[in-house]
Amino acid sequence: MNKRLLSQFKDKVICASFCKLLRPNKDVILSELLYLHLLEIYENRQILKYQVQSTGITNFKFEHFLENETVIVPQRKIQDKFAEIALPMLEHVQILGCKNANLRKTRELFLPKLISGEIDVEGLDI
Repeated sequence: MNKRLLSQFKDKVICASFCKLLRPNKDVILSELLYLHLLEIYENRQILKYQVQSTGITNFKFEHFLENETVIVPQRKIQDKFAEIALPMLEHVQILGCKNANLRKTRELFLPKLISGEIDVEGLDI
């Protein structure tokens, strides 16, 4: 989560009761590296080993996760090189995500008016 993502919301946001806020020590590891690690273990379903399902509700064993999950922390020089290459790409992904969200909102506003005939498109040169 960063300022760009937070700027999408009109009001202040807080983590839901089932969310955890992680703030890595920036002197040790870039937050983007931790994010990519979490994304990787989510995508390859390794994160499931930290979940317990009871009565249809999935609970995440956060303490167990912190005690047992290994994160490889590269030397600072390597992290800095990674940041130089990857952070502009990650920033671009965020920008495109914001634009996508805006396009979805526009579609949701425009489509009902188009279908209802409130907006006339017959005169358009398409």
